[in-house]
Amino acid sequence: MIDAGNVPLVFGGSTHFLSEEQIAALSVQASAGDSASALRLYQFYTFSNLDSRKAFGWLEIAARNRNTVAQYNLEKILQQENKYAEALYWAHTADSNGESGASRLAEELERQIKEANSNGR
Repeated sequence: MIDAGNVPLVFGGSTHFLSEEQIAALSVQASAGDSASALRLYQFYTFSNLDSRKAFGWLEIAARNRNTVAQYNLEKILQQENKYAEALYWAHTADSNGESGASRLAEELERQIKEANSNGR
């Protein structure tokens, strides 16, 4: 089993680089519910091997498995996409799981939803 928080860096490589073997092992672990592995794959596909579809998929898996960093990041992405109801769900979820700052984000989202509703969006 690979420790997702302790995947060794490749000399001269990116901070978020993963080998094919590491990707395979982390994928199995993440698919089995390991949120740290899913978050590590999200980082890989966001910062090293740019693939937004895969990155978002792994971020969702990490968030569903109670990773508060993933929940917070997912909320921010959904907010930017104007998916306020989904974003609010993840802000409240991150807040209830102890993510600092998530409460403030939920309040901000609630204001945005009210503004959108009053503007007829």
